Order: sequence, then C-alpha cells, then structure tokens
Amino acid sequence: MTNTPRDQAPPAPEDPAAWIQAIAAGLAATGVDTGTNGDNLTGLDVTVTVRPPGLAKTEIMLDEDGYAEIRWYTNPAAPPAEVTAALTRVLAAVAAAPSVIAPEPQRASGRR
Repeated sequence: MTNTPRDQAPPAPEDPAAWIQAIAAGLAATGVDTGTNGDNLTGLDVTVTVRPPGLAKTEIMLDEDGYAEIRWYTNPAAPPAEVTAALTRVLAAVAAAPSVIAPEPQRASGRR
C-alpha cells in the first residue's frame, strides 16, 4: 500500500467495479451476508447485512465513489447512555483506521 499525504486525495481506483468486487469478496469471506448492486453505468455498491436472531437488521453500504453508510434501527426503549455509547464505538472504530477516511476536500483558492 502506498502512503498518501493527508492533504492529498488518493488516486481513484482505475477499476471501481473491481474495487467494489474485491471488498465484497473480503466481506463475504468473513461470513456476513454480502451483495453488490448496480453496474458501471448506474453506479455500483456493496451492501453487507447482519441480522442477529430476533433483532432488526444492520446494514453497511459502500459505493464506488467511496461513500459509506451504516444503517440500523435503534431500540427506542434503549437508555440514551447505551445508544450514545454504541454510536461512539462505531465512530471510534472508523476513526481508528484513518487510511480508510477520505482526505478533507480542498477549497478553491481565494475562498475562505
């Protein structure tokens, strides 16, 4: 893996479909339900779903542009401190791997 300075955007993958397929294969190898949607014309994404017995599903979606979402239904009866702790753990897990976070977009010169 090449190191890209934090103030520079890494180059986009030459083949976004192959990038998504490789990520999908890696996720499927962990045993989670994984599927890809779309194509190079409509946009491509991988969605991973976990559904613990008796609970609503949790999904993570990643598209070919690098946009990722995590979605789940939070139990409205859960204590706020537990929901806060869960959200904090999710954010900490992502922040613990800074190489997977896109660099901050550069501003056009002359703008403040």
